[in-house]
Amino acid sequence: MYLIGSCFLEFTDQRGLYRVQNDAVFSGAIDDSGAVLEVEEQSLSSKVRAVFFSSARTLAVPKDQLHLTLAEVSRLNERYPDRRLQVVGISHLEEVFFDRRLTDYRHISVARHLGRKAKRNSAIVSLTSALLLACAYLFWRYAAPISPNPVLVEFTGEQMVIRNGLGQTVDAPHVGVTTVQRHRELSASDEGDTLFDIADVDGDGYNEIIYVQYGRSLLEEPDTLVCYDVVERERIWSKPMFQDISFPQKPEVLDNRYRVVDLHVGGRSYGRIDFLVVVANHFVFFPSVVMTLDPLTGALLQRYVHVGQLAAAEFADLDDDGDLELIAAGTNNAFGMAAVMGLDPEHLEGHSPTRGDYDPAGGEEGQELFYVLIPRTIVGNAFRTVHGINGAAGMVLYQDAKRFEVSVQDVGGVDSEGKRVEAQLLYYFNFAGIPIAVGTSSAYDIQAKLLFQEGKIPTLPDKTYFETYLGLLRRWDRGSWVQARPTEPTGE
Repeated sequence: MYLIGSCFLEFTDQRGLYRVQNDAVFSGAIDDSGAVLEVEEQSLSSKVRAVFFSSARTLAVPKDQLHLTLAEVSRLNERYPDRRLQVVGISHLEEVFFDRRLTDYRHISVARHLGRKAKRNSAIVSLTSALLLACAYLFWRYAAPISPNPVLVEFTGEQMVIRNGLGQTVDAPHVGVTTVQRHRELSASDEGDTLFDIADVDGDGYNEIIYVQYGRSLLEEPDTLVCYDVVERERIWSKPMFQDISFPQKPEVLDNRYRVVDLHVGGRSYGRIDFLVVVANHFVFFPSVVMTLDPLTGALLQRYVHVGQLAAAEFADLDDDGDLELIAAGTNNAFGMAAVMGLDPEHLEGHSPTRGDYDPAGGEEGQELFYVLIPRTIVGNAFRTVHGINGAAGMVLYQDAKRFEVSVQDVGGVDSEGKRVEAQLLYYFNFAGIPIAVGTSSAYDIQAKLLFQEGKIPTLPDKTYFETYLGLLRRWDRGSWVQARPTEPTGE
């Protein structure tokens, strides 16, 4: 209703005009009196998660559900502390007019106002024509979306539903059941992953959507990266995930289909759009790639080959120079350990540290900013026969604190009772890639106690153990491995 009121202000002789902010999103229902009504809690939770992983800056919700919304945002911020989403509680529609986070107010100058008024009065039309014109104008205003600029993406049925800041559907292209199911599984996971990004890649003032289109089966068709123009309602480009990489000593790695595990639209500094970073794993075997693509054309810019699958990647300004770097984490199969690395998106050529049969054909060593191997602990080694390699599972970035956290699955296998067990450790690094500390999970502590009681490990891993253990982490130093943690560690 407040949008209709705003439109009447513009059509008549009023000098004050209101516009909804492009980065504001609204949730809730409205009754005839303008009161904002609550929505179902499940629907609210889904909306909050969708907005949290969008480009929106402000979310308006029914005031009576403000506490629920803040709690959901707080839970999400535990894993993504650098995401800043303002939440506003409103009880009546009138409040929207007075909150500049939600609406923008524009005051027309006297000269412009009089000019517009004179122009209207100069037109000699019949009353019927004027009413028809007004009805046509209002129908056009309100039947079409207020803004075609997308800020939200939801996958439902067989469609990718694209919404503007008001939650209005701007477009809903058909993407198929497989793509919808896969995206919904990712967003419902504990990590809340999303394999799409929203950004204005062509500079026309409207965002495009870059997303992964999934084939019915990787055996039949590969994953495809798609850049979709919402205004034109068409694909700008699409790129099947084929990678021509060979390992002469690993002849079984024949297929060249890869599965996207992460993507980010980014630039050399915050606010810029220079490249699309894509992390993709081979759909069966060990290789993975980190690529930069031209976000406007999908053309390959650079590619870094990693001899082990990657689980996570995040942008960060590692050296305070205003340029963004990339932190990635996964597993290095050549050395049989979890791996963490810092990469410069402008220098991604080459391959990761490797040895033996895992040498890729052609190419040179990469130019990592840092590359650290993480060995298993005494507890993880007790499961080596049933789970031979550890690996990174996720990452959380703390830009303000200049640190990041990597979760590594150290334990995986079957315990003495035949039950499947898994346990993770949390590794904390500063932005120079130096390990600072290790934190244990409850599952890890339980397994450590059981193994100690059964006599399978000689000691319980305590603070002293982990201080010594951190000295076992190794850093690649242009041709050789050195201790990752200096005698006097920095960043604490």
